[in-house]
Amino acid sequence: MQIFYYQRRDRQPNFGDELNCWLWQRLMPTWVNESSDQTTAFVGLGTLINNALPQRLSQFHHAILFTTGVGYEAPLRKIPDSWRIYAVRGPRSADQLGLPADLAITDGALLLRHCYMPHQIKQYPAAFMPQVHHANFAAPLFQHACDQLGWQNIDPRSPVDTVIQQIDQSDLLIAVAMHGAIAADALRVPWISVVTSPRILTFKWHDWCESVGLTYRPHYFSVPGAYPSFARGLRSTIKSGQHRWGCVKTRLGNLRKIKEDKDLQKNKGSVVFLRNQLDMLKQLPPQLSDDALANQLLERLDQRLQQLCRDLETHDIQRPTSTGAK
Repeated sequence: MQIFYYQRRDRQPNFGDELNCWLWQRLMPTWVNESSDQTTAFVGLGTLINNALPQRLSQFHHAILFTTGVGYEAPLRKIPDSWRIYAVRGPRSADQLGLPADLAITDGALLLRHCYMPHQIKQYPAAFMPQVHHANFAAPLFQHACDQLGWQNIDPRSPVDTVIQQIDQSDLLIAVAMHGAIAADALRVPWISVVTSPRILTFKWHDWCESVGLTYRPHYFSVPGAYPSFARGLRSTIKSGQHRWGCVKTRLGNLRKIKEDKDLQKNKGSVVFLRNQLDMLKQLPPQLSDDALANQLLERLDQRLQQLCRDLETHDIQRPTSTGAK
């Protein structure tokens, strides 16, 4: 199979996307190596199920979807007959697709427990992990603010091994990036979700949080940097939440892209503002899924993954998912 996952146009690596190759090559090396069948797409982690996905998979004869989430673009109207869905990210994805409730398990990143052994000794009281968009525009700012707090600054563009290790080294993760929170939850690191832009798709957060028995409780603040508040086209989310951070943005003003340390000298107020916001967030109650539920979900993922491998052995993947999208 060929692993299919979202890749940015600028080719910047992003932890949640790059985690696909890291994870599936470890869990299914027989089926996703270069010599395996390239006519079948394996769609794993990511918010990829929408009306555009059939066209994006048109070069493949078959597609296997495993813990993928619904979102972005327009809703998928009908599940193609060439697709086989073994699990989706959460109950909202299953409901929108008209799938049986038992196919809503959780995000497959929980399976990283099989590939990484957490350490007991922590090195940082907290860590901050922005989205890749803001990392591209203001990485030195984040590093400087975290250094002042004695925190870990986690760049989502770093290698997957590095990001996982940095999350594991921290007592708490403040996450803008959703797969940062998912990885933290898998590693039993408490986390706090942060919304920094109306671009962030709340549907996918609700979908995953409900799958692990939690209520999505985001906190809002503005990240400095000349990064647009809204995406263009169908990837945009609704603008009704702009008021939540609009007043904060006016305090920051129009800042240029922060590339180098010298730019920080022009934006000292922004460093202080971000540092103070992060420090206040650390005082809030974090979230973490229940241990017993996390173990149950991991067992269910294992069962579905084993079923997938058996079907690959017997060439039974051509049987389509039994029900279609709404």
